[in-house]
Amino acid sequence: MGLMEDIFEIILRSVVVQLVDSKEKDVTKTNELLLFTFLLLNSHSKYKNQKIPQINVVWDFENLSLGMGFDLVQFKKRLEKVLTNNKIIETIEEEDLSITLYSNTDRMTDEMADGINYVPTPHGKDETDYDIMKAIILWQYKVLWGERKIGAPWKILKYWATSKVIDKLVVQNDHHLVLIGEDKKFKNVIEHMRKLGFITTVVCPNGAGQIKKEANYQINWKLMSAKETNEDDIIAVKNVFPEVSPNYKQKYVSKSLLLFILLIII
Repeated sequence: MGLMEDIFEIILRSVVVQLVDSKEKDVTKTNELLLFTFLLLNSHSKYKNQKIPQINVVWDFENLSLGMGFDLVQFKKRLEKVLTNNKIIETIEEEDLSITLYSNTDRMTDEMADGINYVPTPHGKDETDYDIMKAIILWQYKVLWGERKIGAPWKILKYWATSKVIDKLVVQNDHHLVLIGEDKKFKNVIEHMRKLGFITTVVCPNGAGQIKKEANYQINWKLMSAKETNEDDIIAVKNVFPEVSPNYKQKYVSKSLLLFILLIII
């Protein structure tokens, strides 16, 4: 990994740590600016040319794995049906949905089918959670800035220099985040994504109250993971929140700081 990629990973992790620990449940404008700049300059080959899925399913497989006899392909089909049956998503095309499993378990014998990816997490449970949250935040920025087609450094400067109070970007089109997990660390990240206009669904056990209450929809893991369950019996519970405002504001970042960062990187 090169120096630029190392810096990007450090910034991405600091954003996640801030979201997990901060009472404000928001990303500082300095970190946000740095992430935008590194991402759009494509200085880090690890994330370059990755397809941006409309329905992003991230799965803490280390903690919530499937029983024997119920494979990943079957689960993917069930998830698609449950999402459409409950009208969370109207229709799902094959290329729209991507599932990424995070696990260090030895039981990864299923053949990875189209739309199912596996990310090994050899550093323990806490690092698995942070890897998942980093992937969610990275997807968020790729979606938000991809919609606006802001890719060149001078365009970043122009966009950010237009006003003294910077609008927080809110997603313009329907993009869905589905988290399969139960750790309370995910709570602030789910809330953060929901407030940006992403449609959030959490698939978790009944006891994971902290995260499921922050999502737009919650689905029972026990029903989802049992092979004998009839998909028509799986009902998503909808949580009601205030409508996302497109005028959600954040603190001002000095234009001189922005210009200084861009000049260094360019």
